[in-house]
Amino acid sequence: MMQDMNCTIAAKPPLLDDVLFLDGISRSGKKLNCRLLSQFDGIEHFNYISVLENTCYLHHLGQISAEAASRFVRLNVDEASYERMIGRRLNTRPSDESSILRSANPDEYSRRVQAPDGADAVEAFRATGRTLLYHTHSVLPFVSVLFEAFPKLRFIHVGRNPIDIAADWLSRGWGERWNDDPLAFSTPAESNGHKVPWFAAYWPDDYIASTPAERCILGVMTLQKMERDAISYLGPAQRDQVLQYRLEHLLTDPQQVIDAISTFTGRQAGAGMSTYLESEKLPNPSLLERRNEFLSALAADARRNLVEQLVEAGRQYDTETQNPGTLPH
Repeated sequence: MMQDMNCTIAAKPPLLDDVLFLDGISRSGKKLNCRLLSQFDGIEHFNYISVLENTCYLHHLGQISAEAASRFVRLNVDEASYERMIGRRLNTRPSDESSILRSANPDEYSRRVQAPDGADAVEAFRATGRTLLYHTHSVLPFVSVLFEAFPKLRFIHVGRNPIDIAADWLSRGWGERWNDDPLAFSTPAESNGHKVPWFAAYWPDDYIASTPAERCILGVMTLQKMERDAISYLGPAQRDQVLQYRLEHLLTDPQQVIDAISTFTGRQAGAGMSTYLESEKLPNPSLLERRNEFLSALAADARRNLVEQLVEAGRQYDTETQNPGTLPH
């Protein structure tokens, strides 16, 4: 019989300090931006491990302390980083943007499969000076957890107009899929007897009573407020470790984004950058011309006052400062 013990998750010895995260709300263009980052010399092709963000969501739901969350995040990122160093569990599905087959240098990852593992692999990776890149969804509201795990991290956040995100959510069924789709892998919550997305755990009755379009609008505006609040709590030193820019910046003037990333990371754009921009048809401001269409689709299934709130949020987003690195906070 086990006796009662006062125990928690212990901190592990760190594997690497140089870790880069790219974050944003779902449908903010993160994968496009992750692949852009991977075109910089010395930045790894991006990796995605869902346990990172889901641990943060569990902390938000009160299921795990901030200390335990940060230590569990560190454990899982270190393990995934080691596996990347030795070429283990590489994604080779050609259609996935995270596939190493779509990286700037796929041969580099294939080579690691045959290279030594263990401490030798770690030292060999450290000697290259390369930076590991992780893709996350809506982790900015919990960036303090990441700072506790990785005090020297660098964090890039990509924003997008809330009207465009909400319409994209609606078109992909996210006004209903959170509750019913077995392929929705983001942590659900149960609150007041209702099953809702983790971000709606503190307003479950409103979520359940809303239409699919209203759920998308409320969800996006909730997440963007959580992002603004998180940034406002950071001190000056940590704020300097965060770069924010908008998807709209990349679509209209990718060079300003490239310059901002280069300054922030200390890395130069690689030889394949121009080919990447051409393959993604960047710049492409025409993608921003569907705002009225998006708004009409949402308004057809949402209360007028809620649509007006969304329009105002979109107006504020568009009129505030437009320089990369200075997204309003």
